[in-house]
Amino acid sequence: MTTYQCTKGCRDPRAKDGLMWHYSPNECPAEAYNPDVHPGRPGKMRAKGHPGPGKPAEVVPRAKLSVGAPPGQGITFTDSRAQVTKGTTKPAEVVVVDYIVDGPHTKAFVNFIFRVGYFVHVKVDEWAFDWHKHLPREQFQLTKNAEMSIEMYPRNFYSRGVTWVTKNIFQAKNLQAAHAAIDGVLFFEAFGGIGVALIFHYEEVYKNSPKMKKKREEAARKKALKAGAIQMVQTGQTPEGIAIMTAATA
Repeated sequence: MTTYQCTKGCRDPRAKDGLMWHYSPNECPAEAYNPDVHPGRPGKMRAKGHPGPGKPAEVVPRAKLSVGAPPGQGITFTDSRAQVTKGTTKPAEVVVVDYIVDGPHTKAFVNFIFRVGYFVHVKVDEWAFDWHKHLPREQFQLTKNAEMSIEMYPRNFYSRGVTWVTKNIFQAKNLQAAHAAIDGVLFFEAFGGIGVALIFHYEEVYKNSPKMKKKREEAARKKALKAGAIQMVQTGQTPEGIAIMTAATA
């Protein structure tokens, strides 16, 4: 049976909008007991006139087979009470996942997403286009207005978005689990941030270090001389000239 939020005034401070969730109308104290629907969960059968979990079994006629009776008289009917054995399984408890990530965790997680976006932006600029005029880093963070909105309105756009991520991606069933998941992401980012900083640092070192520049220039010079020697061989120039060019590339 599908759960529904009570419309008769039952309250639950943990639920969305403070309205309690029922598994059956027989769980609502404002409803009259209805034997045609689910009796409700154990401990929550509060409908008016509810007989409780010990409801008497109904009288059901049953067929009785007499072993060895003459043909045509083997089946007799009695009006005795049927023996009903109650199952041991209980209706599954419905867990209502309803929470909203708080302001500090929302701001921390959104800024983390912005930092990842900035890193990707810089790497695409430099590796794909050899372009070094990046967007200002200040654009990749929450604005003051966004931070104020997060602090003033618990169910703001940012908090609802982060909550969706914790519910559907991190599978957090309550607020504590959602906050723990965000804290875990930020904990590992602290170590990942060191790696990112090292990548940026040694890229800059490789490009601008005098030693590395000298090595690249020497490699380019040798490559040019080698290309010249190959051209001399192809055009039939003197062996002495070829030897000079070959020695220069050694």
